[in-house]
Amino acid sequence: MNKTKRLINLFVMAILMGLTYFILKNQLNPSQIAQIMKTVKMRYLLEALAFMFGFWALESVMIGMLLDHVDDRVDRKRIPWIAVKTTLIGQYYSNITPFASGGQPIQLLLLRKHKISTSNGTAVLVGKFLVFQVTVTLYALILSLFNFKFIFDDLSLVTGFLAVGLLINTIGLSIIIFLAFKPSWIRAFGRKVTGFLSKFGFVKNRGKLESKWLGFVDEYQEGINKLKSDPQKTLALFGLSVLQVTLFFGITYIIYLALNLSGISPIKVITLQAILYMCVSFVPIPGTVGASEVGFSMVLGSVFTANLVGVAMLIWRLISYYFGLIFCGLFTLGISIWEHQFEKAMP
Repeated sequence: MNKTKRLINLFVMAILMGLTYFILKNQLNPSQIAQIMKTVKMRYLLEALAFMFGFWALESVMIGMLLDHVDDRVDRKRIPWIAVKTTLIGQYYSNITPFASGGQPIQLLLLRKHKISTSNGTAVLVGKFLVFQVTVTLYALILSLFNFKFIFDDLSLVTGFLAVGLLINTIGLSIIIFLAFKPSWIRAFGRKVTGFLSKFGFVKNRGKLESKWLGFVDEYQEGINKLKSDPQKTLALFGLSVLQVTLFFGITYIIYLALNLSGISPIKVITLQAILYMCVSFVPIPGTVGASEVGFSMVLGSVFTANLVGVAMLIWRLISYYFGLIFCGLFTLGISIWEHQFEKAMP
């Protein structure tokens, strides 16, 4: 990473922190925060941080499993380090780009540096994305169905917001299912859409857009085929992904305990957090800044008392987003400096 890119990333980080500060400033009273923080149980906050490290560790394990599966030539002893590096640097770039779009390209570049072919690297990243996307969508949908009455009794004012988030992610899940079992339908759909856009002048180069669409289908088809070739390993990946998602969503319940609250089951808190994630994941802002803070107040306001929801939101964002942004950013910077010095020392 060159100096200009580092400065841009630091600038983006500063903007995101500034936006969060502006949103929180209007909802929190500094003296109130200070008073509440005196009563917070710190051991639970340490547990929440441990959940974040567990989330990253499971991500690394899954990337390692996929690397081992798709590329026979990669040195097995190097897989753990490659997987950790790919996870943390990918997390950083995902956190600072809209729709987390910067994560996969940089991860593919990292895998290429470790002599993993573009096709195999793409299969690994697509496979990991598919497993996570299917898991998180089904996770939220199933929990929502089991807690239907609780959700719609307590969140009647935001049901439209929740419905839109669930609908968008359900459409995404449907596309994945069609890619797995009816890829020809997705190809045909893409041709019809590009034809429609071209006919009405929305697209100048229909052939180029259609080629990109077919390339997208081919990439995802290859990733799906890799997953289908080893059902046992794929089931293990889904099991690890469920645990990973539970750790991430469970951070909110740990914060609930840290604030000396009780009476609501962890399943209900995790359900609401899963729904919140589904609702804000489609917002095209790095780190979903703004949407996450407002959404937390709306969706989890029934869990945390009125005087605690702002503090809970602040702690949640610090742990689930800003801690990762800073930790993974420092890791990325450190790796960049170390590799640069190593390359200079090479004869």
